[in-house]
Amino acid sequence: MSDLDAVPAATYDFLTNKSNDPWEAVADDRARCPVAHHPTLGVFQVTGYKELETVLKDWETYSSVGTVNNKMEEILAFVDPPRHTRQRRLFSAALGARSVAAARPFIQATADELIDGCAGRTEIELVEEYANPLVLAVICHLIGAPTEDIPRYREWTKAGERLSYDPQREDIDTIRSFRVYSSELVADRRANLQPDDLVSSMIETVWENDDGTVDQLSEVEICNILEFLLVAANSTTTDAIGNLVWALESNPDQSAMLRADIDGHISGAVEEVLRFDGPIHALQRTVTTDTELGGVTIPAGATMMNVYGAAGHDPAAYDDPDSFRIDRDWDKAPHHFGFGWATHYCLGSRLARQEISVAVSTLYRRLRGLKVVDGFRPTQVAAPFLRGWERIPMEFDGIDGDQ
Repeated sequence: MSDLDAVPAATYDFLTNKSNDPWEAVADDRARCPVAHHPTLGVFQVTGYKELETVLKDWETYSSVGTVNNKMEEILAFVDPPRHTRQRRLFSAALGARSVAAARPFIQATADELIDGCAGRTEIELVEEYANPLVLAVICHLIGAPTEDIPRYREWTKAGERLSYDPQREDIDTIRSFRVYSSELVADRRANLQPDDLVSSMIETVWENDDGTVDQLSEVEICNILEFLLVAANSTTTDAIGNLVWALESNPDQSAMLRADIDGHISGAVEEVLRFDGPIHALQRTVTTDTELGGVTIPAGATMMNVYGAAGHDPAAYDDPDSFRIDRDWDKAPHHFGFGWATHYCLGSRLARQEISVAVSTLYRRLRGLKVVDGFRPTQVAAPFLRGWERIPMEFDGIDGDQ
């Protein structure tokens, strides 16, 4: 009998059998063992809150290196310290709190423009007509790309998603075209730096080390960061907006609570959806040394499949975890994993919170009688590591001009 024969076997399989509503299956696995070996996938699947927190805190034992499928030089979320520390420090300085705060008026203006574009209509498809154009517009605004490039960014994003689970030659070629585009964008900014432009900031940002030497991001690193943002800042935020609206519309009492006091509840609603149905469903890590987690012995070289969504539904961490409650007290509840945790906590979390908050609050403020089209049931996006809805058609009675 092999050592794995003694390890509880996971049954939940989102890679080949992605479910719209996986929480019962997740709960069954977690109840038997929060760390279980998946016999088909050959990974150790983590579904417990405490166990996932341990993995995310211990990058030395659970490495992020080598957990992406494409050939790009790994960046930020897919590297460990000290390389990660250096990249994070430089990118964080380039992004800066000021540029994130300055983006809010643009986010609001873009949301209003998209709503204004619905004049004379009574339906809107939430994902492709509102959430994704809004998020892509923000990305283009931050990096100084022209708005006419938004359709190309959408194409590049879809190709980047597919490369994470089903790489095809045409998608590789598409991403290569983005690498050419980003290289040209960096070259243009080197010749013509722009104020409050993220690419220009990444070029200009210099960090002085203790020994007097200085450090900057290389051109390759800047291009890799731009490629990383296609999914990290686009797909995830788009999905989070859709997830929040669907959760609200699936829970009429919570929708009514939000509508009654949008300013008072939108922040809690954002945090709750990041716990309840966050856009990152799972990410991998690689075990660097023989270790034990949740009472299970895990050999060096094993792959950990960390199911973030499962941890958000762990009853050991959250009261009534399978209920969506926008008035959950986040001053007392344990942190969620919607933006990761510890070393790899998302640098764009503040910006993403702004985008989700503005997008959803504007939607409910301005579209009277907003609701999902009767009888519609959504389908999950194809990318297995993401939680999001392909489309959500909604109908409304009219548009309010007050913002």
